[in-house]
Amino acid sequence: MARRTALSTPGTGKPERIATVLEHEIRSGVLGFGDRLQSENELVQRFSVSRNTIRKGLEELSSRGLITTKVGIGSFVTFDGMPVDDAVGWSRALANAGANADTRTLRLEVMQDAELAARLGVESPFF
Repeated sequence: MARRTALSTPGTGKPERIATVLEHEIRSGVLGFGDRLQSENELVQRFSVSRNTIRKGLEELSSRGLITTKVGIGSFVTFDGMPVDDAVGWSRALANAGANADTRTLRLEVMQDAELAARLGVESPFF
């Protein structure tokens, strides 16, 4: 009888299944906010897949808002267990959680786009 693992679940690709396993570890608290995930090489050995498959799984976790990856440094958990209310926005959610959130205007300029004005149904082409 074949041994069933998290990666042998039918109907999904290996990167998605790897992301799901790691997501479970993050959401259950096994991996906490700021923790560094295992290196790509360690994950390759753990899941017995190619490095490319691991990278795709990590990209999936990143798209789910659970990790960030810094080239040459590693992947780190960015999920803190508190869902962000999209109606409130990230800055307000961070401030409500006690974090220092700063917003700065780096550049402000007027642009002209007649095509955009036409698509929006406005008279002025300046934005």
